[in-house]
Amino acid sequence: FGSIRKSANNGSSWTNFSTGLGSAIVLDLLVSGSDIYAACGTQTGTGAGVYKSPLSAANFSNLSSGIPNYTVISLAKIGSTIYAGTESGVYKSTNSAVSWTPESNGITYRTINDLLAIGNSLVAATDSGIYKLESGSSNWTNISFNLPIKEVSAIARNNDYLYAATQGGSVWQIPSFLVGVNEFYHSNSAFEIYPNPCSWELFISDPLLRDETMTINIYNVIGEEIFNLATKSSQSFIDVSKFENGIYFVQLSSGNKTTTQKLVIQH
Repeated sequence: FGSIRKSANNGSSWTNFSTGLGSAIVLDLLVSGSDIYAACGTQTGTGAGVYKSPLSAANFSNLSSGIPNYTVISLAKIGSTIYAGTESGVYKSTNSAVSWTPESNGITYRTINDLLAIGNSLVAATDSGIYKLESGSSNWTNISFNLPIKEVSAIARNNDYLYAATQGGSVWQIPSFLVGVNEFYHSNSAFEIYPNPCSWELFISDPLLRDETMTINIYNVIGEEIFNLATKSSQSFIDVSKFENGIYFVQLSSGNKTTTQKLVIQH
């Protein structure tokens, strides 16, 4: 019960760092400034919640005012706001865990298995799929798309993909920009597509491209890549006459910058 170990030599040796945790079961850790937070459950009926200690010396206190005696499974931080994913929803604190308020509007089944902060957005892995909370919003959006198994146990991402581990023993991926979690997305590009809607030939232009290779990728709404082209020309024509009617995403990448626009195919 309640065991945290600390290493100051890259794992060669470990010392106990658990004072104050009692019988709590530690499920996740978050370091913020000079403090460490622990997400905890319990097998004794009491003691679940969020614990906080200075990093300088273990001295944990349960700071869960506003969170019922729920198991806290995951922690994340955006700016000065800390989020706690519990067995019954997400809670947030804007005062270093002194008090907590619910933040679960829009999540269907509220067991929160993992939280991931990406820029100013928060992504949650739940037993009813993957959800995203935009900066300034209090309502979660389901971004599971075609994920066949909705019980998601963990999430991770890089600049290209968001990954989801499901309780069916599989890992799934979707391009990050499709769910709005690509930090290199920028909207100030001169990138243009015309016509839109399009039925036959699509014109793509990026007049700001200078001696760089531009990669054009087109994805359907479930994240499948259906076209790709690498070119140094600032203008390209693409035959879309065989594309099915529907919504697509055109992604232009050059260097470390990526721009995406929505395309409608309508024959």
